[in-house]
Amino acid sequence: RTRQQIVNFDRQEKASGYLSKNPAAKQAYEFLKGQLPDQEKKLAALRKNVESMKIGPREKARYGNRFIDLEKSRPDQPEVLAIVEKTKQQANLAARPAAPGPAREQPSYAGWRACATCHQRQADNWEKSRHAGALGTLTAKGQGRNLDCIPCHVTSVLTGNEPEALSLAADLQQVGCEACHGPGKQHIIDPAKWPLTRNPGEEICRRCHRPEHDDGFEFKSKLDRLGCPAGLH
Repeated sequence: RTRQQIVNFDRQEKASGYLSKNPAAKQAYEFLKGQLPDQEKKLAALRKNVESMKIGPREKARYGNRFIDLEKSRPDQPEVLAIVEKTKQQANLAARPAAPGPAREQPSYAGWRACATCHQRQADNWEKSRHAGALGTLTAKGQGRNLDCIPCHVTSVLTGNEPEALSLAADLQQVGCEACHGPGKQHIIDPAKWPLTRNPGEEICRRCHRPEHDDGFEFKSKLDRLGCPAGLH
């Protein structure tokens, strides 16, 4: 198209001196001539790309695709967000039992209050932590019955038995002591015979603090912030 416009200007100039008499037209003409080399270069690249995508008579159809990462800081589109939230609410309603059953005890877990009978200082410190309100963060977002999320917001629920989270005893509805130190029911009966993990390693935390959930997790600084005191009482 640009080349054709230049040709038309040339014809008008040859026939009547159009460009010589019209400074604005002359300026447009020079601009088009300046743009032409770059446009022809881009056109050649496009033609080459199209040629490379042509399918021969014996070739199967093919396609190409690429992923473009979106920054987390970009806001959600309101219309799509509304659909997502409605879907979450429907999923929560579907997960809710028709009649709530009795709280289910976990055979190996005692609950954080049982731990506090010997470790009150640690329990007091824990109650101030975000672990103590972990399930509440889901409930506040309407996700308190989301089985994809619950295992990392309560104690004793592991992959494969997520539905049990919907009927946990109250003392297990947090990321409690036993989530890090291990099941404590036997330990309470005989601490010497059934010792727990005194200093949980990073691998324990990484079960939940994975990049897809917590891409800023740094073990040492988080452990220091938790500040769980050592010893009894």
